[in-house]
Amino acid sequence: MSQQLARRSPAPAVVAPQRRAGRLLAWSLLGLTVVLMAAGLVIGLTGGEDWTKVVGFVPTTIALALVGALVAARGRVRGHAQGRG
Repeated sequence: MSQQLARRSPAPAVVAPQRRAGRLLAWSLLGLTVVLMAAGLVIGLTGGEDWTKVVGFVPTTIALALVGALVAARGRVRGHAQGRG
């Protein structure tokens, strides 16, 4: 029984603000990425550039930012945090 208590993570009240801040940062950076990509599209398309050159990199950039936000918001995996498998 004492081994089970020793393996538990810190109290949720202690960890929760850090996790919330990390999630907020991750999703805020995703939002910033989307806004900057949209601004780049508008500037590129109104500047007379070919639409294939302007639009080509946007889906990949947003997809990578989305994956990063999802991974950051997912939280910690218990086994990896203590150095086990």
